[in-house]
Amino acid sequence: MNSIRPAFTLLRAALLGLTLGASGLAAADNHTVAAGDSIVLGSYSEVMGSSCIALRAPILRITQAPRLGRVSIIQTQGVAQGAANCSPISVTLSQIHYQGLQPGLDSVGWEVKYQTPALGTRQADAQITVRPRPLARPKAVQP
Repeated sequence: MNSIRPAFTLLRAALLGLTLGASGLAAADNHTVAAGDSIVLGSYSEVMGSSCIALRAPILRITQAPRLGRVSIIQTQGVAQGAANCSPISVTLSQIHYQGLQPGLDSVGWEVKYQTPALGTRQADAQITVRPRPLARPKAVQP
């Protein structure tokens, strides 16, 4: 599966006068999570740099479902900083969340569809190592 390349995507966005959510650029990573815990695999936004207007959040679609966990897509509010020559701007973020359910090596693939035709649709993926949940230490008994 092809992955988003941060340097190329950032360069292309700069040439188009757009800024993408910074944490969304590094989506093709290896992650580690304890069984039962959740992590954010990617966070995406889009800002039109020439006018500093926040566009709607990119649409995310799961293309490879996880085997050892569960994935969800949510939208939330955030702040894009360093968007072209804009001051910090409030944006809607599309995020992909992963919750590890059983130990092992898992992978997830997704598609990011931007509003701007020049950015189009990108593929992203992540490898996740789900660790066993640490055993709880017994509490010390007070005399």
